[in-house]
Amino acid sequence: MGLSKFICTAVFLAFCVFGYASSQIRLYNWKAHSSMYKVVGAAYDGSGNLWAATSGGAFRYSFAKKEFTEYRNVDAMLSLGASAVYYQASSNSMFIGSNDGVISRFSLDGNKWTHLTDIQNQTTLAKKKISAFASIGGRLFVGGDFGLLEYNSENVPGDYVQQMGEFPRGTPVLQIVVLQDTLWAATPLGVARIALSEPSLRNPSAWRTINYTNGLQENNCVGIAAYGEKMYIASLSTIVEYEKGICKVIQQNAGKISTISANSDGIFYTNEFVLASVAGGGISLKLPDFPTGHVLTSAKDKENIIIFIRNNALGVYRGGDSVELVQPNTPFSNQFSSLTTDKFGNLWATTAIGDVNPAGFALLSANGWTNYRAGNNPAIVTNSFYKAVRMSDGSVWLGTWGGGIVKAVPSENGATFTNYNDSVITGLPNAPKFVVTGKAAEDANGAVWVTSFSPSSGGNLLYARSANGTWRGFENGAGSSREYKQVAVDFSGTKWLASDGAGLVVFNEKGTLDDKTDDFWRSVTTNDANILSNTQTAIAVDKNGALWLGTPVGLAVIFNPSAILRNGTLAVQRPQSLANLTINDIFVDPQNNKWVATNSGVFVLNEDGTQTLSIFTKENTPLSSNEVLAIALNETNGTMYFGTKEGLLQAQSLTVQPLPTYDVSVFPQPFYPEIDGEVVIDGLADDANIRIVSPGGQAIRSLQTKSRRITWDGRDNFGNIVPTGVYVILGVSATGGEAGAGKIAIIRK
Repeated sequence: MGLSKFICTAVFLAFCVFGYASSQIRLYNWKAHSSMYKVVGAAYDGSGNLWAATSGGAFRYSFAKKEFTEYRNVDAMLSLGASAVYYQASSNSMFIGSNDGVISRFSLDGNKWTHLTDIQNQTTLAKKKISAFASIGGRLFVGGDFGLLEYNSENVPGDYVQQMGEFPRGTPVLQIVVLQDTLWAATPLGVARIALSEPSLRNPSAWRTINYTNGLQENNCVGIAAYGEKMYIASLSTIVEYEKGICKVIQQNAGKISTISANSDGIFYTNEFVLASVAGGGISLKLPDFPTGHVLTSAKDKENIIIFIRNNALGVYRGGDSVELVQPNTPFSNQFSSLTTDKFGNLWATTAIGDVNPAGFALLSANGWTNYRAGNNPAIVTNSFYKAVRMSDGSVWLGTWGGGIVKAVPSENGATFTNYNDSVITGLPNAPKFVVTGKAAEDANGAVWVTSFSPSSGGNLLYARSANGTWRGFENGAGSSREYKQVAVDFSGTKWLASDGAGLVVFNEKGTLDDKTDDFWRSVTTNDANILSNTQTAIAVDKNGALWLGTPVGLAVIFNPSAILRNGTLAVQRPQSLANLTINDIFVDPQNNKWVATNSGVFVLNEDGTQTLSIFTKENTPLSSNEVLAIALNETNGTMYFGTKEGLLQAQSLTVQPLPTYDVSVFPQPFYPEIDGEVVIDGLADDANIRIVSPGGQAIRSLQTKSRRITWDGRDNFGNIVPTGVYVILGVSATGGEAGAGKIAIIRK
């Protein structure tokens, strides 16, 4: 072979190896998890099933089967935050509106989803939330923050109403009612109406308005309801009856009204405390929480009141003093601030960011979701859980804002909890029982290390719980600040404490927890090393011992953290692919790749951060937001989890913990390259070099992986699909020397 040909071949093979390695970073079989406890709308379909629009998607409930079907932004709707739901009898379809303007239509006859994106795609609209639907015949009216839009029976958009009478252009529409031949629209400025016989709804002069100047007690209209031939208009605290141009006040000082509706029994409204009847006053109901709204809807000629219950989904009221609760099994919150998996493959998720939007923590197991909140267990004394980490003994430690640190010991049937609070950890100097703990870490001796955060100085900064259960506290020997919330332990046993603006604190007790005379303390700031920022949002030690630091302005890595113990120079690098990005979490996978959660999506870097292997965003995945807060992996099956403020996404990956010895399996069998695309080679040991050998004994493809699983596209080293035959797959570990083999039958069409 000539020199030039050899060089070209080598370059080609090197490109194939890198390209193949990058192709192994992939995500598929996506699934979304989100809370469906906050219901904003409900309706029955023609078969008597109850549909609900929630902040985390929509669900359908079959009373006959007692079954839930959940719909989110994977294989159903395009958007996660549903804002309105409506059943159109003429098309036997459900229409679900979203906060971003998408209308998702589900045909009950065809069991198929379609999507109307006219509002979402309108670039001139600042706000696109859909609030209401109504229809007559085949005409569908859609109201929202943008005004009013009409669709015909083919779902083609028609009149877009930007101004209704004297109301300003762009006045939001909160509710729509069709009464006989007139369309009524409730707005924050009052009520507008128009005859449906008008040639165009877009003509402002064809609309008539009702507000404070001509009958209403106040302009702040929240809803309307038709009863007989009369219209009832609810404002913040009053209800007015409107008939033939005359307004009559029928309810005053009714509290903060949220919704109004009517059925054959009369007019009903919801305020912040009760469901009430205009005729009979408050209805005595046994609810688990206060109502947030209601809707009157019919199912097979039976009228029911659907009550939206704060933090408890909804209830169906059919009379008496109780409701039938309808609650799908979902997480309690849509905010997932920290994630970890336990030895059983269960996912643990916290909900708070510091003390923002606290909703306890949740456990996802094979049995579904279990939500833990203050009062569920004596060890759970707050809802502000914001950090979770798994230790080598299988326990999960949960840091809180003000409630100590909770140790959870998972089992196949649940978990047991122990709270370590002010009895062993000192809280804030001016409030000792208020104990703020962050993300804990474990050293090689089995001791768990956790910080006690405080915005003011005084008291112990760091605590250690030894393997025998003894607690010891340490004051900050490198200063007085206690503004540290995360701990990482490097290969030298040094504890690196990440802060909210004070830089890093470094501590090493030299293996003697009881002897503080040899303790090593050091502060590291931007004045000492190029660590980008004195605020660290994430910290992790990788499988080579390098220390990775996430900041609000990018990512930094210290390749020689042990140098701090001998006053050496820290070798710091900054991956340029993440420059100026806000880093929220750093996850080190079994192959030592770095999965970095940022406000601009998820970046996957190779071992030393010099190459970006993949980028996952809402543009190329079902992620509903590019602001990803947390990442976790089930290392036994390759399931990746991504936490955001708008829900949790999971996906299957090829990132799996290698086996100690080879147990090679290959699927599908047989493999049709032109049809299947790829074959999965599973059961590999660590750092596997794989050779695929032809039926004639020739090695035709070489692969490398540090995962238990890899894919092959059925091509040789030069990109050609191999012929039909039975091929042998040989695996040898570069580190341990383990070996294994398997076979794959390939059939060419």
